[in-house]
Amino acid sequence: MVGVRLKSFHMVIGGILSLWIVTFFIHEKLVPILIAQECHWSGSILPEGVDETKVLFIADPQLIDNHTYPNRNPLLLKLSQHTVDVYIKKNYKALMGHLQPDYVFFLGDYLDNGRSSDDEYFKSQYDRFFDIFQYTKYGFKKNKNYFVSVPGNHDIGVSDGVKRPSRDRFTTYFGKPNDKITIDGVEFITLDTPSLIAKDEGINYNANEFLNNNYKPGKEKLNPRVLMSHIPLFRGADKTCGPLREADFRPSKGYQYQSLVDSDITTDLLERINPDLIFSGDDHDYCDINHSANTREITVKSISMAMGIWYPGVQLLTFSNSDRFVYETKLCLLPTPYVNVVNYIIIAVISGLTVLVWNIKQQRYNYTVLPVSNIKPKNIDDMLNNDKPHPLPNYTFNEKPTWKTKVGNLWKKAQVGSILKQISLLGLVVIFIYKLFIWSI
Repeated sequence: MVGVRLKSFHMVIGGILSLWIVTFFIHEKLVPILIAQECHWSGSILPEGVDETKVLFIADPQLIDNHTYPNRNPLLLKLSQHTVDVYIKKNYKALMGHLQPDYVFFLGDYLDNGRSSDDEYFKSQYDRFFDIFQYTKYGFKKNKNYFVSVPGNHDIGVSDGVKRPSRDRFTTYFGKPNDKITIDGVEFITLDTPSLIAKDEGINYNANEFLNNNYKPGKEKLNPRVLMSHIPLFRGADKTCGPLREADFRPSKGYQYQSLVDSDITTDLLERINPDLIFSGDDHDYCDINHSANTREITVKSISMAMGIWYPGVQLLTFSNSDRFVYETKLCLLPTPYVNVVNYIIIAVISGLTVLVWNIKQQRYNYTVLPVSNIKPKNIDDMLNNDKPHPLPNYTFNEKPTWKTKVGNLWKKAQVGSILKQISLLGLVVIFIYKLFIWSI
């Protein structure tokens, strides 16, 4: 009978673990791949037979750190960091495996509190960033085909709040904030707009000098230009962001935050650079508008699930510049956040209840008609010859049991300790299986 019960219990546990394995595989492996496969480079508008260049734009990873939720319990903070990091990493891996871009460019806000972190903490978060976006794994080279350094307000600050030591550190680790690289005859320009909009000349000097040296008013434009800015350029109230945006856009300013480049600076940039296309970040949500001279700007969605949008995403750019500059750009959405978390919670509850119900069904209780004495004789002769009456247990009298006694009896009767031990061991095995899936990302 015991062997049958043990075999039955093993079958129950085996079924629960199988359910967890399938669930982890679906959410941590299959879903990212299936969603990534819905994203495609499009060459429909490009001349037939012309080589295409493919660029993947990523905005606002803004990795959660100790600044993000200052009042959150440390354990919950670690859990939040882990959940968001895994979401970004597994989807980035799926995208890279499916799309295989020629270039990957970032649009700022790499860390949530890069501007105020001390050097030691910044280095730890920098290493964490590159553990998620593993450029060497995909054959990319930092500051060449992997990554251009568009600083965000969370990296260095914004306007007169820019922290120059943080900007210098950003330059050391991520490269020049103001730069241009030519790819297949197209200039890709990175501009430090958080510093450019400052009134303090000590802060805006480098960005202005870069513009004056490379894009003087009236200077002939020899190549097509793509401008990259963390902060979106100014747009009038009549500009709408298109049907792919989740929420209405509202211009705003605050501590270390400004949602748009100032109007006069925007006008100057459009005249100086005369870009054919602009990519920006910062807003977390999507926006597709046209400025004067029909210059198109795409504000790229955040790749993170923690940035206040329902559907994170990245932006794809396919272009050619053989005879003329032609391009196509499209939004690529990532899996809906928190679906896996909700499923894990549901299955955890089901697993615990399954173990509980199984134990209840397997319990067998033995009762006696008469109460049993709690005095044990030393031997049989002592029991037969002892004329002294043995006291009956306390519960045979009319004394009312205390709540502690009731709880204790219920605890023993229901075998709660044994059930909790089973659930705890099961939980540890499930966590180990989950770790195996995560380690393989």
